[in-house]
Amino acid sequence: MPDLHSILKQIDGYKEKIIEMQHLVHKVYLSPKVKDYIMAIVKQTREKNFDYGKYISLGSSPRAGIALYIAAKAQALIKGRTYVVPEDVKEVSKEILRHRIILTYRARAENVDTDKIVDEIIRIVK
Repeated sequence: MPDLHSILKQIDGYKEKIIEMQHLVHKVYLSPKVKDYIMAIVKQTREKNFDYGKYISLGSSPRAGIALYIAAKAQALIKGRTYVVPEDVKEVSKEILRHRIILTYRARAENVDTDKIVDEIIRIVK
C-alpha cells in the first residue's frame, strides 16, 4: 500500500496536466450557433410547453449553460477536435443537467427521472 507522501507526489504530477488540459479546453472553438443551441436547451428546462414540462418544478439556471459550454468543449477535445459540434453538447447534457432540474412530486410518483426529461429536451430542441 502506497504511503501518503507517494500519493501526494503523484497528485502534484497530475495537477500540471490538469491545468494544461484546462487551458486547451478554453482554446476549443464553439460557434455562435452551438452556443444558441446550449442556451435553447437550458431555456427549455424552464418551459412547460412540452410533454415532460409538467414534471419540472424548477429548471436549470444560467450556470447550467456555462457548465454545458465548458463540458462540450472538453468533450470535443477528448474526441480530438478543436471545435464543438452539437453531438458534444448532447453527449454531456445528462451529466450536466441531471442535478440541475428539480422534479415535481408527480414526476417521482410516475417514475419520470431527469434523464427522460433531458432526452425529450434534446429531441425537441433543434
